Amino acid sequence: MKYEKDIKAYSEIFEKPPFINLNEHVIITHLVDKAIEYEAEWYYGVSQDSEIERFLPDVYPESPKDAMKKVVEILGKPIFKEGLMLCIRSAEDKYAVGYIVLDSPLANTGSEEWTITYWLKRTQQGKGLMTNSIIAVLEFMKKMKISKVQAFVDLENIKSENILKNLNFKKVLGEFGKYHKKELKKSNLYELNL
Repeated sequence: MKYEKDIKAYSEIFEKPPFINLNEHVIITHLVDKAIEYEAEWYYGVSQDSEIERFLPDVYPESPKDAMKKVVEILGKPIFKEGLMLCIRSAEDKYAVGYIVLDSPLANTGSEEWTITYWLKRTQQGKGLMTNSIIAVLEFMKKMKISKVQAFVDLENIKSENILKNLNFKKVLGEFGKYHKKELKKSNLYELNL
């Protein structure tokens, strides 16, 4: 089983992280370790939201110091082939407006497949930005020979479920529980073959 997970986790994605020009206003890049202070500040600004706290408690930063800790942790994931965080940025000033996290089968997500987690600054929602960003990232994953991706979605997170349904993800497991800080969170599991 471990060998199988190692094989699925192997991907050029760690050696060639994407730089995607989504359109003239938006780019998708990996986090820049040389600009860690700015990355942590942007992460805090984008992620400091009540919906993110409710639906994605693992990514929600309690404070700027917690945001820095999370960014440092995220920057270490590619070293161990556990995952990669992509930043949706303004092409003009490079400020972050959202994130897409790709966790490999080696990450501790409870899945044997690659998983995707995503969130967007509230002011950027409802414009199709996340849907188009995920489409571009899924195309990149396919080029990297990743054949399947899954997403865990809180039962009450209708916006995220709608994005996945619009992208032809199929619900493969409904209403199962995952614990976070001793609280049972009910989720659905979606899957897409690339």
